[in-house]
Amino acid sequence: MSIPIMMITYQSHPNISDNIFDAQMDGAPKVLTYDGTNPMLRRAAMRFNDGEHFGKVPIVKPTSAFFGGAKTDRDEYPFACTLEGGSASRIAHVPYSENRSAGSLMLAFFKRHNLHRGSHFRVQVVGHRRGEVTRPCRVKCNGCASLCR
Repeated sequence: MSIPIMMITYQSHPNISDNIFDAQMDGAPKVLTYDGTNPMLRRAAMRFNDGEHFGKVPIVKPTSAFFGGAKTDRDEYPFACTLEGGSASRIAHVPYSENRSAGSLMLAFFKRHNLHRGSHFRVQVVGHRRGEVTRPCRVKCNGCASLCR
């Protein structure tokens, strides 16, 4: 079964790429389940799907932009719009403009591939300075083990 691949390039989104790369190297899933845009549904999914991580504080990684006083946003991976997002997400402070740009790319990706609630997609960082993600996912996903390969 083929699923769409959301490619995040290091060259255009270095801080977000770092956050995704670090999360995936720590075992976060590479295949995510789109959950739509209703924030109430996402919050319920986060509480339901964070399993053994329930109640733990997410990892927050400040970037140089945060320390330099630049306007920043909090980027999270797995994304909040997915069932895998939640309290186990890795969070990093990234430049505001970079996060907004990545959000626009995500929305365009979801529309282009006609993703609906329950659709799977893979997230891949391209051209990262540390190479490719080599670690397997930390938890088994619902039916996506074959999609990760």
